[in-house]
Amino acid sequence: MAVINGSTGNDRLLGTTEADSIFGNNGDDLIDPLIGVGDYVDGGAGVDILVIDYSNLITSASFTFDRIERVILTSGGGNDSYTFNNTIDYLFGRDGNDTLDAGSLDDTLGGGNGDDRLFGGDGNDSLDGGNDNDYIIGGKGNNTLFGGAGNDVLATDNGNDYMDGGDNDDTLNGYDGQDFLVGGFGNDELMGRWGYDTVTGGAGADRFIFFSDEILNGADTITDANFAGEGDKIVANFGGLASINQFFYNSGVLSFDANLFDTVNPVVFAWVNVDSGFNFERDFILL
Repeated sequence: MAVINGSTGNDRLLGTTEADSIFGNNGDDLIDPLIGVGDYVDGGAGVDILVIDYSNLITSASFTFDRIERVILTSGGGNDSYTFNNTIDYLFGRDGNDTLDAGSLDDTLGGGNGDDRLFGGDGNDSLDGGNDNDYIIGGKGNNTLFGGAGNDVLATDNGNDYMDGGDNDDTLNGYDGQDFLVGGFGNDELMGRWGYDTVTGGAGADRFIFFSDEILNGADTITDANFAGEGDKIVANFGGLASINQFFYNSGVLSFDANLFDTVNPVVFAWVNVDSGFNFERDFILL
C-alpha cells in the first residue's frame, strides 16, 4: 500500500497495483491509480481527471474517490459497467459495450465505440453514444442527447430536451416537456409524446408516432416531412380503440375528434409543413 501526494501545482500521479491512497491536493491533476482493489483517490482543489483502466482486471472491483471532476475510461473493448454516485461532471468511455451511469449532477457522458448504455439521471445532461447501437436515457432535467452512428434508442423523462439520432435507424422518445427531436439520416421513429414538441425526421422514410394517452396533451410541429418523396408516415397508435373517421386533415393541420360528437372543433395534435405532400389515405396509419 502506498500513500501518494501531489504538489500545489498541476500533477500527473500514478498509483500501484496495491490499495493506494492518492491525494492530488491543489492544481489540475491527472490521476491514474492503476485500479488496485481498495484504492482511495482525493483530487483536492482544481479540475482533476481520473483515468480508469480495467483492461487487466478479470474480476469486479470498486474503489472510492472524492473531488474528481472528470473521468476517462481506457479499459479497451470489454463489456464494462460503471456507476458513479453524484460525484463527477464528465465521463468518457472508449471501445467496448459500456454502461455509464453518472448520477444526479449536470453530466457529460460519451460512450465512444461499442453498443453503449448511457444514463444521465437527474440534472441537465449531455449524452453522446458515439458509434454503434446505443441506448441513451437522459432522465430528468433539460438534456441533450446524440445517438451518433448506429441504430440508437434515445429517451428522456420530463424537461425540455434536444435529441439527435444521427445516422442509421433510430428511435426517439421525448416524453414530457417541450422537446426538439431530430432523426437524422435513416428510417427513424419519432415520438414527441406529451407537450408541444418540434419534430424533424431528416433524410429517410420516417414515422411520426402519436399515442392515445398524449394526443389531448399538446400538439407537435413536424417541420420537414416528405411523404411522397421519402415515404414518411404519421402513425396514430390507439390500440384499436379509435375509428379512422375521428381523424381529420386540412392544410397542414391534423386533428382528432375525441368524443365522436364535436366534429366542428376537433383537437389539433400535429402541424405538418404544408409542402410535405401529405395524403391522408396514403400516409396516415391508424393502429
